[in-house]
Amino acid sequence: MFHRRLRLVLGGACLLASLAPAAARAQQADAKAPDPAALAKAGRETRARLEKESASWTSTTHLPGSADVAVEVLSTPNGRRMALSMTLRGQRVEAIRIVERDGVWYVKELNKRGKYRPYEAPFVLPTAYVFLLRAEPSVVNEAGPALGAHEETKDGVATYRTPLPDSARRLLQNTLADLEKLKAQAPEKAAAPELVRIGEQGRELLGRGMPTKVDSATGLIVLSGAPDRQTEMQNFRWLDAVDPKELQVDDQKWEDFADDPTAGDASDLAMISHSGIWRPGQNAGDSDGRLLDVRTGRLRRIPLREAIVMPGCFLKDRTKVVVAGLDQARGGLNLYEVDLKTGANRRLGGERLSEGNVLTPTCSPDGKTIAALHKPATGEPLNTTLTLVDVESGEARPLGVPRDQAFLSWTPDSKGLILLAREPLDAKDPNSPQTSSIARLDLDGKLAKLREGTMPAVLADGRILFQDVKTRGWKTCNLDGGDEKEYAGGLVGYGFPAPAGDGKRILMMHFVQGQGPTPMVLPIDGSEGKPATTASGLWSMPAWR
Repeated sequence: MFHRRLRLVLGGACLLASLAPAAARAQQADAKAPDPAALAKAGRETRARLEKESASWTSTTHLPGSADVAVEVLSTPNGRRMALSMTLRGQRVEAIRIVERDGVWYVKELNKRGKYRPYEAPFVLPTAYVFLLRAEPSVVNEAGPALGAHEETKDGVATYRTPLPDSARRLLQNTLADLEKLKAQAPEKAAAPELVRIGEQGRELLGRGMPTKVDSATGLIVLSGAPDRQTEMQNFRWLDAVDPKELQVDDQKWEDFADDPTAGDASDLAMISHSGIWRPGQNAGDSDGRLLDVRTGRLRRIPLREAIVMPGCFLKDRTKVVVAGLDQARGGLNLYEVDLKTGANRRLGGERLSEGNVLTPTCSPDGKTIAALHKPATGEPLNTTLTLVDVESGEARPLGVPRDQAFLSWTPDSKGLILLAREPLDAKDPNSPQTSSIARLDLDGKLAKLREGTMPAVLADGRILFQDVKTRGWKTCNLDGGDEKEYAGGLVGYGFPAPAGDGKRILMMHFVQGQGPTPMVLPIDGSEGKPATTASGLWSMPAWR
C-alpha cells in the first residue's frame, strides 16, 4: 500500500501548485527572483517559436539507483523525431525511435517497424508514454499556479521549491501517518530501508516542496519531479537548418496500423491491459491499455494523450470508449472519453472527480450513464464511492455510501447495478477474513446482498455469471440471486469475465501455472475457445462492452 501511494504522490504530483506564504528566508530570496510575468512571456515566445523553427533537446528522467531514461528530440515545423534510450549500470541502449510525419508515427521498436496514429503505438515498454510526455517542452504559465519559493538564480537558471497540490499533500500525509502506525505496531517492518526512504522523502516534500528549475531566457522548465524520479531538460538549442534525411522514412518498409480501427466490425474490438516486457516469474509491474481486435489479433494502444491508460467500457455505438488515465499533472487517475475514430479526448466527471482516482468505468445498456468507482485521497484505503457520470454533460454524482466494492455491471434495464461487496467477517475487527457478496445497488442508493460469490458479470440475457468462492468454478444465477446453475462445465482456471457487446461471446483470462494469463474468446455457455492474441507479455483487465 505504501509503495502504491508513493508512486501516485511522487510520480505524478503537479509541479506548478499554489504556494502558501513562505518563510522569511524564502521571502528574502523571492526579492531577487526573476519577474514571473517575464518568465511567462519568455515561455509564450518559446512556444510560438517552436511552431515555426527547428530545435533539439534531451529530456532525461533519473530513476532510483543508476538507471535513467533519456528522450532525444528533434523538432521541426514539418515533423519530429524522438529517440528513447535507457541507461542501466553504465550501458545505454536505444529502445524506441519515432519519426512523426504528416500526423503519422513511424515507430521502430526492437526489430519491428510500424505506422501508427499518434498515441496508438503499443510499446513493449508499458511506461514509454510516461517518458515521452515528460519530454514535451513545459513552460511557465502566468495563468497557472505559482512556481513556489525562489531559492537562487545561477547561470540564468532559477530554482524554486514547488509545493505539492492539495490532493497529493493529503495522500502523502496519510501515507506518513500509516508509517507512524507501522512503527508503533511493527518496528522491524518500519525499519525496512525502502520505508525509511519513503518517510524521509515524504517529510522533505511536505516541508519544502519539489525542486523546480526554470531557464530565464526561454521560460522552459528544465528540472521537475520528485527526488527519486526527476526529469531534466538538457542541451536545448535552436537549429538554423535540419537535413531532410533526419526525418526520412520512405527508404524503409512499415507495417500499417494507421487505419481507423472502427472501420471494420466494431463488435470485435475489446480493450485489455498489457505489459510486453513481462515474463513468467516476474512481479506484475506496470501495464498500459490496448485496443485488441479479437478476430485478427491486431493490437494498438487506446489513444489517450496521457501517460498510462486503463481499460474501461465502450459507448453505445462502439466508436468511443471511456477509460481511466493517469494525469501526470496532478498524480491521479481521471476519467476520459476517447474517440477511436479521431483520437479526440474529453475529460469527464467535472470538479467532483478532480482529485483521487477513478476506476472501472462501465456504460449503462441505454448508453446514457457511466458508473465508476471513485477513491478520494482520504478515507479508508479500500473504500470507494460508486459515482454516476452523465455521458452527454460529463457531470458526476455519487450513488450510495463508500464501501469496499468492485466488478460493476449494469442490469439490462439500466435501472441498477450488480457488484461485488466485501466486508470483514467481524465488523469490530477490520483485519478479520472478508466475506464476498454479490449485491444489487438500485439508483436510489439502496444496496441488497443477493448471495455469496465473486467477480460477477451480468450477461445479455439477464443472468449473473459469478465465481463460487469455495470451488472456484463458475455459475450463473438470476438477478435476485436464485436459480443457481453451473456455467459451461465450471471453467475452473478462468477468471475476470468480460462479456461481448453482441451477447454471443465472452472474453476470459485463462490461468495456467507457470505462465501468464491468456485472454480467451469463448462462446456464451461454451467451454472451449481460442486465444484472442498470441503476443507474449502479461495481459489483464479485459473489457468488451
